[in-house]
Amino acid sequence: MTLSEQAAFICEKVSQSEAEDLAACKGFLRRRFEMLWHDQLWKDAVVEYQQTLSSTGYDATATWLPTKQVLLLPHAIARVLAVRTGERQLRVQSPQFYYRIDFNAFSQTGAAVEWMHQAACAWELDTSRLITISGQEADAGAVVTTRLATDDGEVTTTSWALPQGLGTGPSSVIGRIDAFTKAATSAAVSMADASDTFLALSASATSAPRRCRIRLIGTPADGTVLRVLAKANPPAFTNDNDEPALAGVENCLLAFAQADMLQRERQYGKAQLCQQEGQALLDQLKREEVVQQAHNQRIIPEDGYGDPYDLWGHSPLTF
Repeated sequence: MTLSEQAAFICEKVSQSEAEDLAACKGFLRRRFEMLWHDQLWKDAVVEYQQTLSSTGYDATATWLPTKQVLLLPHAIARVLAVRTGERQLRVQSPQFYYRIDFNAFSQTGAAVEWMHQAACAWELDTSRLITISGQEADAGAVVTTRLATDDGEVTTTSWALPQGLGTGPSSVIGRIDAFTKAATSAAVSMADASDTFLALSASATSAPRRCRIRLIGTPADGTVLRVLAKANPPAFTNDNDEPALAGVENCLLAFAQADMLQRERQYGKAQLCQQEGQALLDQLKREEVVQQAHNQRIIPEDGYGDPYDLWGHSPLTF
């Protein structure tokens, strides 16, 4: 069922037929779809991404930062699940592990064997550099806000009005852009270094989407193909003709959105019954995801299987 069909179905059930009722129902359906998408690691949500890494040819528009060994992933990726090269799996580690046990790993040379999560950001540069922000004359006075981080970890939030004409805003030496926001403008507003525009917000956009980042431990050889298994962000479910991108999720959506419409009318008892129905349907959908599709569930100890006779990971008994 499309977004429009689901909204019409719910509005008919709850006897709310005004245009504002239909618009509210579509809003509830969108939010509930995002909630259900993020609830589980659905098979429909898993995507693959690959990129060839190189230590040369870097410019400010590149997503591989060879100096920092950091990869900026596409906006469509919400969570990184696994990383590997063509030859080996890369183990995930936490920064605390390196600081407490093996700090020298940060300067490790040779093939990359591990990786770690980094906080998401709007953009990052391999080294700190001078950046400028520019807009069109018609948008003079529009407020732009940035949250910038230098390589030494200092984070500053700055707001200013765009200047007249094609001039530039205040310049800053930065290494990472955590946020880049503005109000709606008549033309795009862009951020650039001396030679390249690397971040731009369209006229209607109000904030730059954030990108997942990962850092490799080790130095990958030029031409290494890095493969990333990830959970995607929810696909668009905004147009009247859009269908939810999760197989079999319609019944859950209908129940939860109907509960929202009833709460909107302060019919909390009926809404609670619909919530319970939605939860039961969600549990059923989870079972369908496992039982009615091929899957492989295994419990693998972090350090491997070890002694085949030591089933519980204990040291053998001695007498």
